[in-house]
Amino acid sequence: MNFAINAHIDVCVHQDYSTLMHSPCDPTVERHFRGHKKAITNLIFHPNESQVATSSLDNTFMVYTFADSMRANRFISHKDAVLDVDYAPSGEVIASVSKDRTVRIWVPTVRGESLDFKAHTGAVKSVRFCRDGQNLVTASEDKIIKMWVVCRRRFLKSFVGHTNWVHCARFSPDDRLIVSCGDDKTVKLWDIASGKCVRTITELKDPALDAEFHPSGIGIGVGNAVGCVKFYDLRTGQLLQHYTAHTGAVNKVKFHPNGNFMLTASEDASMKVCADFFSTYFIFLPFPSSTESIAIEIF
Repeated sequence: MNFAINAHIDVCVHQDYSTLMHSPCDPTVERHFRGHKKAITNLIFHPNESQVATSSLDNTFMVYTFADSMRANRFISHKDAVLDVDYAPSGEVIASVSKDRTVRIWVPTVRGESLDFKAHTGAVKSVRFCRDGQNLVTASEDKIIKMWVVCRRRFLKSFVGHTNWVHCARFSPDDRLIVSCGDDKTVKLWDIASGKCVRTITELKDPALDAEFHPSGIGIGVGNAVGCVKFYDLRTGQLLQHYTAHTGAVNKVKFHPNGNFMLTASEDASMKVCADFFSTYFIFLPFPSSTESIAIEIF
């Protein structure tokens, strides 16, 4: 698992995931990377776990290779802060989105070639590939979610219904649904085939900053601006668990691939590891008081 803070990243490893929930020991920092000049906004591991890509407010994204002999590569083209980044499932291309309202598709080689297209009329906050890498979904401050055909840079459809900034949009594990959340204090579920909103969850009461499908597809984890982490039943939209997990905004939530536990990253300078659908906190990772936890990724 991994977390990003300020302008550097640390790679943390727990020796045995099977004993993580019962272990008195914290994960250890195995690697420490520097390179960005401003805060990191997100990070994502390469599908084969040999690299990690990070986006930053310094208008760039970087790719760090875990091999000791390899240098990090910096990719420059965006004209404003890069707010999100994602690998295609093949690992051959990377998508980045920016406050400059564009999406860029990169071949992450030394030459750093990219194709760009203006995606939205506001800052683009989020980007994700679907499972086969053919399509991607973006979310924006223009209140709209859009789906694109990657190889042609072609717009496919819009999902319209939010009344304020949309912070994230994610494909479901079976690529049939999209979940989105935003400053309008709602979480929305969208049917991809029809483009229609099939459920709106209004229980939040505060802006939602990040949402994630459980790997099994049974529910949705949500982090909000006042430190709460919530878990909703996907079928009914019912709130199943609610924890005041942090004292600051929860910027990221991420399930482990096996679905047994979840990490949350917060502006209160901590991460928490939750399990059994958030019934217990098992690990608390404090950082210096000047540090905000912005992004997490599990591998």
